[in-house]
Amino acid sequence: MNHCGGGEGAWSVDYFSALEAWVEKDKAPDKLIGYHVKTGDLWDKAMQGDQEAWHILERRLEFPLDPANVEFTRPSTHIRR
Repeated sequence: MNHCGGGEGAWSVDYFSALEAWVEKDKAPDKLIGYHVKTGDLWDKAMQGDQEAWHILERRLEFPLDPANVEFTRPSTHIRR
């Protein structure tokens, strides 16, 4: 896992939905799921100024994620309430 995202780990987490369920429905999460999203060379292209790659990357990282773009998931059960 890199500092802010990307890397080899499960780095994309839908924190917003978990917080929304907790606040609005009083349903605290038992775990959060980290997703490893397939990005190929989109990061490199986007960082080099390729606007099309940047837009594809943005859409690919929006929740709910398209399962076709998820390589693997990992649960995190280290949640303190």
